[in-house]
Amino acid sequence: RLLGAHSQLNAVLDAAMSFAIIAVDLDWKVRIFNRGAEKMFAVKQEEVLNKKSLSLFHLDAEVKACAESLKHNFSDNTVSTADKNIPLDEVCERECTAMRFDSIFFPVLLAVSVLRNKKGDLSGYLVMALDITNRREAEQAFIESQQKYKDLVDNINVGVYTVTPGIDGR
Repeated sequence: RLLGAHSQLNAVLDAAMSFAIIAVDLDWKVRIFNRGAEKMFAVKQEEVLNKKSLSLFHLDAEVKACAESLKHNFSDNTVSTADKNIPLDEVCERECTAMRFDSIFFPVLLAVSVLRNKKGDLSGYLVMALDITNRREAEQAFIESQQKYKDLVDNINVGVYTVTPGIDGR
């Protein structure tokens, strides 16, 4: 039964090919590295599992900053900042730059949340990354297109007007 649950979990993680899903323990050793992470960072999981490998992807400082903000940035009704008081649904999200194993830098949307053991104690962090290169390129193309339109309208030597067709379509 446990083997079946483990296989199902691996199948779910591996199906998330658009997302890098990485779990690290409190010593920052990588414990889970899904196929999406392999694809995104151009490295096999065997090369990073059980190693302190987030620095290879230039994510260690970002993940540690998120971990600290999870410990300290929650609502005033929380009595203490001890690890047990980090809300389970608390997630730190930020855009940052990651690096593939072949030294190519790219933008990612990073989300970090806490992992807990059965007792509820903090046991590590779940790191999820989405490559936003295409989104950034589309945003840049849109900005450039808007600027070209603005330049055209601002510098045109004739009047520009729009006509709304009447009921008969003319």
